[in-house]
Amino acid sequence: MDEIVSNENGGHYVNGRAFDMTQKLTVIRVYTDLYDSNPTKLPSVRHVAKGAQVSTGYAFKVIQEYYGNGAIEDPREAAKRLAKEREKYTKIGAEESLFLLSLRMEDDQRPLYSY
Repeated sequence: MDEIVSNENGGHYVNGRAFDMTQKLTVIRVYTDLYDSNPTKLPSVRHVAKGAQVSTGYAFKVIQEYYGNGAIEDPREAAKRLAKEREKYTKIGAEESLFLLSLRMEDDQRPLYSY
């Protein structure tokens, strides 16, 4: 069973498990609320993290995603997209497989770095 841990801002998380979309939306809501209360000054990441009860690193990541993309991405959709991108690089085709097999047949003791 995964252990629930408290962060420095009073929030809770499970180590290694991504927050869901509602937590990202909470960070953005706190950020916009703080900005609306004082539009002459950008809210600090520390204040946003404290209001959303997340770590400063996570708050920074969400704010950067929001400003970089103009939107935030659902973590489940991001995981699917990344898995699909990685799939291109992890599977080899029949031609590559035959080539590697022929190299191994030539010299069974060949070190991996010489391929």
